[in-house]
Amino acid sequence: MPFRRHPHISIEINDNVIRFVELKSTDPIVVKRYGERYIPDGIVENGKIIDLPQFNQFITECISHWKLKGKKIFFVEPDESVIIKTITIPSDIVDEEIQGYLYLELGESIILPFEDPSISFEVLSDSEAGKEILLVATPFELVSSYASSFRKGRANPVAVDIAPLCYYRLYMNQIEVSGSGEEVLMLQVDVSSATLSIFEHHVPIFMQYEGMFIDGKWVSGDLVDGDIQATWEGNQENMSVNFDNLIGDIARILHFYQFSISQGNTIKKIVVVGENPFLESFVENLAAALEVPVQTIPNAITTVHGDTVPQKYQLTIGLGLKEVRHAN
Repeated sequence: MPFRRHPHISIEINDNVIRFVELKSTDPIVVKRYGERYIPDGIVENGKIIDLPQFNQFITECISHWKLKGKKIFFVEPDESVIIKTITIPSDIVDEEIQGYLYLELGESIILPFEDPSISFEVLSDSEAGKEILLVATPFELVSSYASSFRKGRANPVAVDIAPLCYYRLYMNQIEVSGSGEEVLMLQVDVSSATLSIFEHHVPIFMQYEGMFIDGKWVSGDLVDGDIQATWEGNQENMSVNFDNLIGDIARILHFYQFSISQGNTIKKIVVVGENPFLESFVENLAAALEVPVQTIPNAITTVHGDTVPQKYQLTIGLGLKEVRHAN
């Protein structure tokens, strides 16, 4: 059973909630502890910190309450701002020099839709023809503001990741997958957004974020063993309209992938994740509308005491399976 000698804490922050997970082991996955706190309105919107002083105070309170001072922190970048690319660089560039090379190529061979990016990467393959790199970029100010808040609370942010990779990592752990990897559409459906990511050979080659108009919100309930028993108060008909539009978008992306990206290959599976309150009915409607098999990730992760961890922690657990990679 692999244990972490120097465990890190995985943290997810969205507009209304912050969650953390600490793993006891990774094979099998066993959660040592977890928890969440609701973020007051007006502090984070669309993944961006709106009220920095209040956010800093809130993060400091969370770090103190969860006893995370001095802990290594992994956190998730907001999907709204993430750009992913697969690029090939010269094979003679050693791993220690890749980060510098990527920054030198900004504006030249690497074009991004924003200035001053924060870049992280993974080496996917290495041959005489070149090194294939998965490049993940987001505005530096956004990543820096999150990292700075953790440091003010006396935690130690050491790495960032993106939600599709976190979910895919958990999918690989929990579901039997062929060695080479199928063409998979990872579909994250939350309350006010959906993120569509296509994986080929375990590598994300396409990512699209879509906002949704909603009429409702999560309402905080009782705290049970560190977990908030929240309920959804909103217009289900409004959500159904969003679902219909999303299914139409998915059909178009499947067509685009087959005839424009892969030149004939098709998506073999759609994996639906997220914490939309009507996710179960959406999965049923999606499976009925498309011929592609649709599935979810089983909710089978347990704590050291044998209790099942709520499904809404799947993203943070997937982040906990991440190995440290280069980040700035």
